Amino acid sequence: MRLYQCGGKLDYFFMAPGTGGTISGGGRCLKERLPNLKIVACDPVGSAIGGGISAPFLVEGVGKDTVPPNVDLKIMDDWVKFKDKDAFDAARRLMKSEGMSIGGSAGGVLWSALHYAKEKKLTKDQTIVVFLPDTGRNYLTKFLSNEWMLEHGLQTEEEYRELMIETPPLKYFDEIQLKDIDCKILVCVKLGRTIGDTWDLLQKEGILITNETGNVADNNYKGLITSKDALLAVSSGRTKYEEKIDKLLKTDYQLISNKLKVSTILKILECREFLLFQKEGSKEVCILTPSDIMAKMKKPMQMLNEFNINCLLYTSPSPRDLSTSRMPSSA
Repeated sequence: MRLYQCGGKLDYFFMAPGTGGTISGGGRCLKERLPNLKIVACDPVGSAIGGGISAPFLVEGVGKDTVPPNVDLKIMDDWVKFKDKDAFDAARRLMKSEGMSIGGSAGGVLWSALHYAKEKKLTKDQTIVVFLPDTGRNYLTKFLSNEWMLEHGLQTEEEYRELMIETPPLKYFDEIQLKDIDCKILVCVKLGRTIGDTWDLLQKEGILITNETGNVADNNYKGLITSKDALLAVSSGRTKYEEKIDKLLKTDYQLISNKLKVSTILKILECREFLLFQKEGSKEVCILTPSDIMAKMKKPMQMLNEFNINCLLYTSPSPRDLSTSRMPSSA
């Protein structure tokens, strides 16, 4: 950025710190030339840099669970905390309206600048620069994917269905109710057990869910243990029977709402082997696989054939239409 592009005048500079070097060094340099400049740092909710309780967040490249030594807090004049959804929605909106492909961290800075300008009632006479540090190229299968947004609870099913180009056969699957699908209920085990003590149960169940007590009534699930992970970890020597199952914990599972329509679930299953859900009024966790949905379908080939025939009837011209059609005359 060159100051002459702003006419030598700059009132606010928005940026999100990661390791802190750019915002601290760049901010110091700008303030040497523009003493009245305000540096506004934009930080994800869950990051410790801008204060608050450290917690997981999905935006990448910015924010930390501790304050990096490169961060010079004296350079920052103000802070804005943004949520994952704020960042991703802003990035998607900019791509749609302006054709600019930016990453989630840049979306967070953009949202922060717009929110700050509105809250502080900034005027048209004031010059604002928003630093967009990332490209959207690396996130095509993440926040730029409607399925990923729905899967991580960042879109409602209604928002998803508005954006989704729905393939017509999916409407048949909405006749199936999730509550009526026969799914396996996962056995809950207590964290802290050894792999050896859990081995027979893993062999029988394949997948176990965990929490602090081993009681489903507590409902505060921590992750999954799979027989595949246990087998590979032990056979490779990476772990031993006497070590705790906590070492094998998988936390990237998806717990979906039991209100989702099956057509929506099928789209999510395009990038998942299985999904988890809790039936209405129950704290037990069920595992849902494509096989479970297939088992509930009635005459699936008949449904799809009916759809294909309808398409042919709709799109194919009749012999009469063909016989009466005329080729354009040549010039």
